[in-house]
Amino acid sequence: MADRLSFITDYDFLNLGWSAEALAALYGGVLLALIVLVIALVLWRRHKKKAASAEKQENHLPERWREIRPDSEELRKVWQEATEAEREEIGRLSREARWCLDYLKECGKKDASYEMLLQLWSYQETEKEPLLKQMVQELADSHLEQSMAASRLIMEIQDERIVPHLLLALLQTEEYPPARVAEALSVFGALAGRSLVALYHKVEEEPRRLVILDAMGQLGKQCPWAVLEEGSRSSSAEIRKKIADLVGLLLPDNTISFLQPLIADPEGRVRAAAAAALGKLGGQEVYAILRELRQRDPDWQVKSTCQTFLTAWENNIRSQVAVDEVDLWLAGQTEEIPETEEQKKARTGEKP
Repeated sequence: MADRLSFITDYDFLNLGWSAEALAALYGGVLLALIVLVIALVLWRRHKKKAASAEKQENHLPERWREIRPDSEELRKVWQEATEAEREEIGRLSREARWCLDYLKECGKKDASYEMLLQLWSYQETEKEPLLKQMVQELADSHLEQSMAASRLIMEIQDERIVPHLLLALLQTEEYPPARVAEALSVFGALAGRSLVALYHKVEEEPRRLVILDAMGQLGKQCPWAVLEEGSRSSSAEIRKKIADLVGLLLPDNTISFLQPLIADPEGRVRAAAAAALGKLGGQEVYAILRELRQRDPDWQVKSTCQTFLTAWENNIRSQVAVDEVDLWLAGQTEEIPETEEQKKARTGEKP
């Protein structure tokens, strides 16, 4: 090695006064450093390639989703493991490509579509209005599962911007099932009540007013009683009958006083509805009112309605009396029959 490197010392630009052995050691070290550098570079490039491959794999689904909407089941699995940043990206993609419109149309068949609609709702921003309109349209779907799923969505999301659309749908009874629309409206409570009052005063057709009153009945304690009081004085017998039906459904604290004018209504079907509402309330005072009404009212519907509730009430009383008598008899029998020695030992735990 020294002989091979001896020629180097003949050149002035390399003649540093080092011996051939020293130069051999120097260039050996340089060569080793180069080998180590090459190995490090190879390892670094391999690491970068692996990291790039992992990143590409991580972003593979979102990239594909730019072109094709993912199935809701696939999206749900990814969503459960996704970071917040990834969810933001998925939410943006769903908004731009309008995935939720497609998920909405299949939410009655796929639980995953229903779930993902709820998860993605907060990311929709400007796309919420079209989705709200579509939810109302889905209430008219001929498939019960789809119609019910749309109603549940409306009730879970509770976006008040949908109320005007529901009011319009409520009046389109040939297209939308009124009960389903009323159910969706009920979640908006006082707002729905105020809206229904305004709608009631705006329309004049009796069939539409009856539908609106039914929707009010779905509101429970939020039902606008002023309209019911107004309706009890309506010139329409059907409206007055509907008011009696609603009172029987809601049973307010003033049920008896509220129904007094309807019990004396000139129409028999209205009096019968008022009697049925009283029967649902029950109690001694109601029993006395129904018994008197059965005796004096000439209409067979009223008499039959009163008799039905009176009979049920009397049967209930008889059953309760019979139960009480049996209890008393059993208590008396227990006192009269002396306890045997075996029973006493069994009770005290003694061996016979």
